[in-house]
Amino acid sequence: MYFDVRLFALTVGLRGRILLAALVGLAGLPLNLARLALSGVVIAGVIRGQTLAEVAPTIGLVALLIAARGLVGLWKEEIANKTGAEMKVRLRERLYRHVLALGPGPIDQQRSGSVVLSLVDGVEMLDLRAVYAVRSGPVPQDQL
Repeated sequence: MYFDVRLFALTVGLRGRILLAALVGLAGLPLNLARLALSGVVIAGVIRGQTLAEVAPTIGLVALLIAARGLVGLWKEEIANKTGAEMKVRLRERLYRHVLALGPGPIDQQRSGSVVLSLVDGVEMLDLRAVYAVRSGPVPQDQL
């Protein structure tokens, strides 16, 4: 994964929320481990010949753990999405202020629509690259 110090510097004020999203995501780990362990207990019980009534409480716990893990994942995604949206708004505002500070000179030879499109798409590509870097590695070429 690529770490850009310049982009990290832009996260001032949002680092607490980024850390919170990471910690909430880590809270799902024990839930997953417990679910897998209890699933193994259920499978072992079925293999040993236990009835459905005997393994039903454990199946209920597995279902409860699945629901809890889903809620934790939802909470993490909610925090991450809000933080990412806030970061994109800040970055767009910074780029807009920079373009205004440049004045009309550098942009007068270009169509304003293409400049705006480049700014918006550039920020969206940062978001897309961050998502793929965290979840699955490199960005597929058809997404560029």
